[in-house]
Amino acid sequence: MRVERVRAGAPVAAALAGAVLARDIVVAGERWRKGRRLSPGDLDALAREPAAPSGRGIPVLVPEPGELHEDEAAKRLAEA
Repeated sequence: MRVERVRAGAPVAAALAGAVLARDIVVAGERWRKGRRLSPGDLDALAREPAAPSGRGIPVLVPEPGELHEDEAAKRLAEA
């Protein structure tokens, strides 16, 4: 996995759909928990969110081809 930073209030690349939040954040008054897979709608919501004063961005994990989200890996292990 590689780490990217998403900036609230800035356009977000559609290619980041499926990226995973690396920490909890609050968007439009709703708490998004670490581990959430970002949908295209989530990326739009982040682009509409006011920018944070620190401007450091929100870390997200972008899976490389062949890598699984931890929930999917756990499901597969349980089924095995």
